[in-house]
Amino acid sequence: ERIHSENGNGTLTAESVWSSRKVLKTKLTSPLIHDGYAYSLSNGFMECVRLLDGEQMWKRRGRFGHGQVLMAGNFILLHSESGELSLLEATPEEYREFGTLKTIDGVCWNTLCLSGNKLLVRSEIEAACIEIPFTQSPQL
Repeated sequence: ERIHSENGNGTLTAESVWSSRKVLKTKLTSPLIHDGYAYSLSNGFMECVRLLDGEQMWKRRGRFGHGQVLMAGNFILLHSESGELSLLEATPEEYREFGTLKTIDGVCWNTLCLSGNKLLVRSEIEAACIEIPFTQSPQL
């Protein structure tokens, strides 16, 4: 939605830019916004949507469940509900995955935390700190 200030009197109004029941069906995940596109888990699929008009650019089926995503420069860290961490490129062209590794056991619905190249992940039964070997330093 677009928010407007009316006549400088402090009143705000909003108008819808676009609306869709088909994209960004997030449950426990907040979308990431990067260069005019939204990236998010959407009913267990990883999805990219253009913000200008809501057009779906790509959608990737996987065993992601209701995990979490975190932006790091031009990269997306995707931690699946089952504890698999994937490194993706944030691009509307296609789903680009650089690799995946198993992190921890349990249900991983918790928010990710990144400091430098150290990533904290958590499930209901354990936590871990993972060093991410970025091939190029993300611009945070």
